[in-house]
Amino acid sequence: MQLQRYEEVIHVCEQSLEAAEKNSTPLIADGQSPNLDPSEMLTSYSFLIWRYCLIFKSNFCLGKLEKALEFLEKQEHWRSMANK
Repeated sequence: MQLQRYEEVIHVCEQSLEAAEKNSTPLIADGQSPNLDPSEMLTSYSFLIWRYCLIFKSNFCLGKLEKALEFLEKQEHWRSMANK
């Protein structure tokens, strides 16, 4: 039963990712993201980080360590973007 819940969390997070991205990303009139400082970027993309964190934890608990590793690699990418 618990393993099924982890699968459901992964499914819901993946299904809602695109909609949350469209609703949360600040856009200027021409449809592009404005220049944001690193703290604003992390705040505006916190929905993405939150969902990936839940996906990571669920995959880890399910023993899907390869997918958990993918998350860690994405997290490193976010950090490098914020530090630029």
